[in-house]
Amino acid sequence: IVTSYGKTENDVYVEQFNPGSPQFSDIQIYKSGKHTVGIKFGEVALTLRFKFESNPISSIKLAASYDKFPNESQKESINRLTIQKMLALFNSHQYEKNPNSSNSIGKCHEAITYYYFLKEFPNVAQVEPDECVELLRKYYSLVKTDVLEKLFRSTSTLVPVIKERLRQKYNTFKLESIELIPDSYIYDRLNTGDLQLILLVDKEYIVENISLKALAKRTNKITTKNPGIGTILGPTYFNVGSMESVVNEIKVKFLIGELSHTESLEIISSELGVKLRNATQDQLKMGIENLLGKAMMVVTFYDENISYCKEHSKIEDEVIVHVKTPTAIQNTLAWNNGLETISLRVKFSRGHNHGWSSIKLTSEYQLK
Repeated sequence: IVTSYGKTENDVYVEQFNPGSPQFSDIQIYKSGKHTVGIKFGEVALTLRFKFESNPISSIKLAASYDKFPNESQKESINRLTIQKMLALFNSHQYEKNPNSSNSIGKCHEAITYYYFLKEFPNVAQVEPDECVELLRKYYSLVKTDVLEKLFRSTSTLVPVIKERLRQKYNTFKLESIELIPDSYIYDRLNTGDLQLILLVDKEYIVENISLKALAKRTNKITTKNPGIGTILGPTYFNVGSMESVVNEIKVKFLIGELSHTESLEIISSELGVKLRNATQDQLKMGIENLLGKAMMVVTFYDENISYCKEHSKIEDEVIVHVKTPTAIQNTLAWNNGLETISLRVKFSRGHNHGWSSIKLTSEYQLK
């Protein structure tokens, strides 16, 4: 017997838990929030919530609960409310200039993409209801009004592009749930996804992670990752050795005043280029594929009002290494007859006024 209660006497409900006798094929799995998995039959469900027993270093336990899964009309109602909240935010937008706004366009693009998915698939389940509203609320005031309007308008071209790619892959599918996954890279360095779709294809669940990018024009390069200099040659990416001894030597010379910031970066970049030029083709291809990540990449060019979708396939032809190209602190890898490139730009993680700081790379992809 399940008793549900609220704040008043009229909020008390008593019912018998009687899900019937489902066939195995009738049982479905779903996510509810960031830490809960549900097992659903019809509109009733058993949820399993992962939690710490007492604190973050204690054992992990499962809390089992009864739940009622929203039906199609209830999901549509939830999604309509989310859409209304998004539109209300757009109508109340006011730009606030802020120097720390470098990723605000990208974050707004993620929220707007989510919004358009709710419009296109009105009965999709939101794993975390209204998370697009909270994301937009956090960042949209940092984006100029004209840019936000172009971003909102151009992102409408994105969902049809993704739908077409999914139809090419699966022919028919049902979109079960949608979720923003900003921390996916923490669990898997090669997962560059921002949005996760759970599809039902021939009674099987398929997870599609989508990497979302927003650029003004097609001539702009796409940043794929920002790996540290200590990992770029290791097993996560190219697996050709280490830059540790080179970086340590440059650091000593920098600290005693023999090298400037610029000279340090140029020497490190040159040494990295030589190591990449000496790598095998298999190592280069593996490194590029890992830098591009596993997720489907979808780019919206908001000045041009278009979107395109690309899934990076296995590289079959030769990879050419261009050392110190296009600048002295960059090395470029080219393949597909030079139509596709990745540039690795060396940089300090902090500004000049902080002296020596850790060395990072910016990986920039371009399709010509």
